Amino acid sequence: MDDIAVSLGGYVAEEMIFGDITTGPTNDIAVASALARDMVTKYGMSATLGPISFDGEPMLTNWGPMVGENQYSESVAANVDKEVAQIIKGGYDRAREVLTEHRSALDSIAAELKRVETLERKAFEDLLIVNGIKPKRKEEGVV
Repeated sequence: MDDIAVSLGGYVAEEMIFGDITTGPTNDIAVASALARDMVTKYGMSATLGPISFDGEPMLTNWGPMVGENQYSESVAANVDKEVAQIIKGGYDRAREVLTEHRSALDSIAAELKRVETLERKAFEDLLIVNGIKPKRKEEGVV
């Protein structure tokens, strides 16, 4: 869920700062959507559908394999879509919550990026620290 919230961070930041969305976060949205769909269809991470995988070998029919076809009913497909939408909404809400809580850090980072265009990790972490956020270090399990 955190990965989805992180993926949606740019989208939420644009919305918060500009009140509008550009095509900038397009890839981030695609990544978040694919992960959410995989969570439901591959990894069984759906409270509604349960621990079942809807991903695998093509379903065999009298006419051969159904390549590119869903291996489940339209009602299950609708439930998958609903679950994916709920996961994305949860990630969106989490990203908005974090960015709202740490708006000063967001504004500082945005201002610095306007000034220098790119930030090295050290400069980014320094801005987080100045704004009261302790960055996670490699030794804490984050790369």
